[in-house]
Amino acid sequence: MKTNPRLKSFLISSNVLFILLGMTLCTIPSAVAEVNEVSISRSGLDRSEIRETIAAIKAEKKIEYEKIYNQVVQQEEDRIAHPKSTQSKFVKFALKFQGTPYWYGGSTPNAFDCSGFVAYVIKKVLKKNVRHSATSQMQLGRRVRSPLPGDLVGFGYGNHFGHIGIYVGNGKVIDALNPNHDTQVRTLSWLKQSVGPAVFTRVIEPNRKFNPHKITQEIIDSKIQLSFNP
Repeated sequence: MKTNPRLKSFLISSNVLFILLGMTLCTIPSAVAEVNEVSISRSGLDRSEIRETIAAIKAEKKIEYEKIYNQVVQQEEDRIAHPKSTQSKFVKFALKFQGTPYWYGGSTPNAFDCSGFVAYVIKKVLKKNVRHSATSQMQLGRRVRSPLPGDLVGFGYGNHFGHIGIYVGNGKVIDALNPNHDTQVRTLSWLKQSVGPAVFTRVIEPNRKFNPHKITQEIIDSKIQLSFNP
């Protein structure tokens, strides 16, 4: 029996098409899987790069902030360190009494206690009579977060201060501590550990609003703005 040539051609074409279709169906899933794997891998890499970039930007901003902040504080300290400034006179006068013995209730160069020493310096330099009390003296000016030379430093809790000294700059305080320690310059960090938390009061130029954090942020913001608007 002879096969119709047209039928034979149709059967051959159908077989070829079926084989090709089967190969395509087998190939597509693996190709899709490969694309997905690449996509997932690439997505993970991008996220990692983003995290690293953000961390680098934050670190760079922190370094820039600290650098500018230190420059701002140094500039202000240089201003008040001028020999003619009241702060400079206040600190230099206080430093003259290093080695003066401690005596409870003392308020003369013969012997000081903490508030007696501060009261004496204020009277001689600022020409003001103040109470012989650390808590009272800490109410004389404006509370500040960052001390500058000439600021008063009170040690205590809340609004009650058991000890007081004068900040002289570079993280140091001059004070009349106790019978075992004469009037001397001590580090602020040591006093915090030995006496208690520190609070700062500005009695010289109390209305001068020096905020190093705010100034630093304004400088950084202006730099960013200038970079977009040359």
